[in-house]
Amino acid sequence: MLLMANAINHPHFAHSYQIFHRDFRRKISGPDYPRVLRLRFIAVGIAAPIVLVLFFPACVMSGDPRILGLAGNLMAFVVGWHYVKQGYGMLMVDAALKRRFFSASEKKILLVNSYTGWLFSWLAINVATSERSLWELDY
Repeated sequence: MLLMANAINHPHFAHSYQIFHRDFRRKISGPDYPRVLRLRFIAVGIAAPIVLVLFFPACVMSGDPRILGLAGNLMAFVVGWHYVKQGYGMLMVDAALKRRFFSASEKKILLVNSYTGWLFSWLAINVATSERSLWELDY
């Protein structure tokens, strides 16, 4: 699984980062983007990586593996949320390409179902692993 994840995910992430950081200076300071979007670019492209670079050494120096477990749990939460949005976006693009559009109420039902399924699975995993650890980290 790790080999497959490496072969599939890393090229995806590398390409996403290239798209994100292309013309980054213009994205954060140019007039082409609204102020709120420029602030989001700064938060995601500058602040978040700095926080992560500082966070992990602090975890190691603290000697408390529970902090890493909580970070892993947060990552699972955010990644699940991302996949729900990504799956919904793929569904909408597919529908548009086929010229078979969803009504506003159908879209709402699909979103509620997707978020409910994701939240339930995240909670179920937390319940299942609450008395165990994964890779010697308590989640």
